[in-house]
Amino acid sequence: MNDIYRTLYQDLSERGGLDIQDALRDGTITIIRFGSSLRFKVDPRLEDTWQFSTARLFFALVANRLRQGRSSSFKIFDEF
Repeated sequence: MNDIYRTLYQDLSERGGLDIQDALRDGTITIIRFGSSLRFKVDPRLEDTWQFSTARLFFALVANRLRQGRSSSFKIFDEF
């Protein structure tokens, strides 16, 4: 499964032009914590794109790992 995630992450960056780590750093995508839940705020230009649809998979992984207290979002993306 990790190979599939790596391939999707690489495709998102290379073909889609969306580097999730850069998007988190520059504010294109922000993580907002509401109590125990996490929300992802996205630049409106990305909302209806295949890039954002693919990125949602990674956001779900990040949210699960952050809820478990396993690591920061940037460290999680380093795994891909």
